Amino acid sequence: MTNNNVHIAIVGGGFSGTLATIRLVKLLSESQNSAKIFLIEKTKKLAKGLAYDTQCELHLLNVVAQDMSAFPEDREHFINWLAGRLSAVAPSSFVSRKIYGDYLAELLQNTIQTKSTAVEVEIINDEAVSLSSDEKTLTLSSGRTISIDRLVLATGNFQPTAVVASEAVTTSAAYFNDPWSPEALTGLGSTENILLIGTGLTMVDLAVQLNAAGHQGVITAISRHGLLPNKHRVFNRLEGTAAADVLPHVFPSKVREVFSTIRAACEKANSAADSDWRIVVNQLRPHTQSIWKGLATADKKRFLRHARPLWEVLRHRMPPEVASIIESMREDYRLRIVAGRLLTAVVSGNSTEVTMRLRRSGRIQTATYRRIINCTGPNIDLRATSDRLIQSLLASGSILADELGLGLQLDDHGYALQQNNSFSGTIVAIGALRKGQLWETTAVPELRLQAAQLAKQIVESTCSSAVANKTAETFVSNA
Repeated sequence: MTNNNVHIAIVGGGFSGTLATIRLVKLLSESQNSAKIFLIEKTKKLAKGLAYDTQCELHLLNVVAQDMSAFPEDREHFINWLAGRLSAVAPSSFVSRKIYGDYLAELLQNTIQTKSTAVEVEIINDEAVSLSSDEKTLTLSSGRTISIDRLVLATGNFQPTAVVASEAVTTSAAYFNDPWSPEALTGLGSTENILLIGTGLTMVDLAVQLNAAGHQGVITAISRHGLLPNKHRVFNRLEGTAAADVLPHVFPSKVREVFSTIRAACEKANSAADSDWRIVVNQLRPHTQSIWKGLATADKKRFLRHARPLWEVLRHRMPPEVASIIESMREDYRLRIVAGRLLTAVVSGNSTEVTMRLRRSGRIQTATYRRIINCTGPNIDLRATSDRLIQSLLASGSILADELGLGLQLDDHGYALQQNNSFSGTIVAIGALRKGQLWETTAVPELRLQAAQLAKQIVESTCSSAVANKTAETFVSNA
């Protein structure tokens, strides 16, 4: 066994940070190397993050259970875990995100319990705030310092950017910028009207949660285009194979041509039996990162400006059970979807009077809401985040924000480009921070592969043992 005294700090204990920890512990143990891993999470949501830290049973995964294994080389891992705990869970079902959070927490606990004695894991409930200029010392909010060889940024998504200009509104008890705040839905009367800003999956989660709690007031959801996420259609593994040949082997490098190609493929799939456009979108997944990398910056900006809202509702869809609840709420006029934009918001007692302009008619509407909640989705522009470590690293030039406002500038392994135009040998990112580089980088199928690759790269570059390289190569070969 080698004694490398490698210290690895992982900042963020959500899915990405948890899985990176699991992969590193397993690989270091199997390759007989010694190391200490610091898993740093500033909230109480270790192993669950925002996505899986929910108590609402109707907050479902929007991917079927058979595709949610934490390990790409063991695709049945989650299904087998479910079978040992729940009865009659079909592989094609959309299970509760709460259950998936339990799965991740148990995986982390079991990995730590079965690790090699040469590998130490310390879980720290604190906030990382700065990194020394030589990138060797990480400072925490408590004042503690940690000597490190690698810093893994697994910060996930940040809170949404405030979308109401009035400070009087945003600082009032009627407004919540964080839709996942425990207080966001508390203190509401069952018939009080609510305004949700955004019409994507975050809005859907809150609407479903309000419905489950018996809320009978009108929920208005507004976004620029007023687009709702589409509904999943469940296919078994044998269906839709006829759609496999509708996608080209090589995609165009212009965003307009890419969408024309996808549209043609969807039309062809829609004309086939046991197939439709959803299969085409699913089959795009292995190609999305290469398509994104092949686009020029101007085309990426064009996509973000014009096509992104449409892509989001096609790509990120609702489970059928959730879609049925949303449809029922709309039919009962308890959920109103509006295409438009906010003009003014004025606090009036315990409520807020809001004026909005409707997109299609241009008509002005005014209404009063007891609660306004920002559901526009996570902020991924690091230049606007309040995260202290990210702001410190940006200020020192240790990392650079992506020019599209989608994360960090990184090399192919995820290491940070720095102000001196060289890549850091210490700072590496996983997950949402790689969105500008990869675009598709926040779902389990992509993150589990990133975690495996990151562990392999860190072990190979920090551990001198030949067995480490051999084991790491085997570890990722099937991923």
